[in-house]
Amino acid sequence: MDSGTYFEPVEQALRQEFIPALLGMPKEDISGRFRELLSQSVKKGGLGIRNPVDSAEHVHTMSTDAATHLVRTMLEIERKFNFECHNGVVADICKDACKRRLERDDAYLEHWSEGNPAEQRRMERAGKAGAYLTAVPNRENGTVLSTDEFRDNTRLQYNKLPLDLPQHCDSCGAE
Repeated sequence: MDSGTYFEPVEQALRQEFIPALLGMPKEDISGRFRELLSQSVKKGGLGIRNPVDSAEHVHTMSTDAATHLVRTMLEIERKFNFECHNGVVADICKDACKRRLERDDAYLEHWSEGNPAEQRRMERAGKAGAYLTAVPNRENGTVLSTDEFRDNTRLQYNKLPLDLPQHCDSCGAE
């Protein structure tokens, strides 16, 4: 079943409205390649904004596998439903799905920077530079970012200039 087509309007909204607003970029600058990079996990240099069209098949399979166990227990009258067993089955299915997703992500990233050592180094740094994306906002720890700080950090992570960057130094006037 191809449920991904039902999510195309969601992906269009993400690509043409949400991501450009988040990064302060024109929607024309969100190329397919850049969108794929943003769909990667933060540890892999992305923002974790998954493409629902691409992930629909995998999520549907995972859901079907988990529901199959539940349906079997409901159909077998002499078998009593065991909540712990069901949770274990679902946890195993989720773990397996996560492993497969990470394998797909690794294969994608390997292909992304293939033959480009500078891009490989940038991708290695990007995974470490995205720590601000997963930090819990806390004023005492200084992990609360303003909208501009978040946008500028994210733009810098993807080799884009921060918005509203002055053309000249306000102290010495140099570019």
